[in-house]
Amino acid sequence: MKTKTILLLLPALLLLTSCGVYRTQMVDIPLMGEQGELQLSGSVSSLLHHPAVSANATYAVTDHLAVQGYFLSSQLANTHAVQGAVGYYTPVKNSRAIFELYAGVNANWTDYTTITNSDESHYTSWADNGDNVELERNTVARSQNYFLQANYGWCVSDRFEWGFALKGGLLHINRDEYTDIITDSYIENGHEYVLDVRTQENKNLVDNRRLIEPQLFFRWGRNHLKYHFQMGLSFMDQTPTYLDIDPISLGFGVSYRF
Repeated sequence: MKTKTILLLLPALLLLTSCGVYRTQMVDIPLMGEQGELQLSGSVSSLLHHPAVSANATYAVTDHLAVQGYFLSSQLANTHAVQGAVGYYTPVKNSRAIFELYAGVNANWTDYTTITNSDESHYTSWADNGDNVELERNTVARSQNYFLQANYGWCVSDRFEWGFALKGGLLHINRDEYTDIITDSYIENGHEYVLDVRTQENKNLVDNRRLIEPQLFFRWGRNHLKYHFQMGLSFMDQTPTYLDIDPISLGFGVSYRF
């Protein structure tokens, strides 16, 4: 299949959507080479959930030390994330491979709402005026992921690079939940007629999860400008029951190296 055909098919894959809260954070794998290098990149990513856009910048402060910043936003899913990291990079002896190790923190926040028809006590619930009652549950979640990420990649030629990464850390989740509940109603002819609905608040609920995210990438182009394709997965030791997880993402974008 020609490269042009692949580029036309990728955006169609990226538009497959659903509702999501935590999504795989596919930070660009820079493969830095020497002091003073700056790599900027932008991506569009999704598979199961709403598309997201992201931007990434990595700068080589010395011949072995780099700093990295990252931002992700999905307006449709009300999900946003920022990340900062400091890393060590070095060429692998007698090869065109580069090894990198980054440590940092990723902050993610989202506003997630579900609306369901109420079915208390197996009765159909209606408002007193005959309208169907909808109960809303809103979760505002904030998370911090303290992580280490190891990158290993090959600069096969000036036009093609590929490699993989393994990111692991502790995901600290803090959430506020607002749940509508029926507080006053009466039953008549098999229907529950609702007189009052109130919002129950549960704030500052905390959970901790161990998170592992492997990633694979390919980068091709010429001179300083390259296109890249990424695939990332997310694995947790225990999936939260109150939030959707985007366990797999595909990304496509461009990068420029100064």
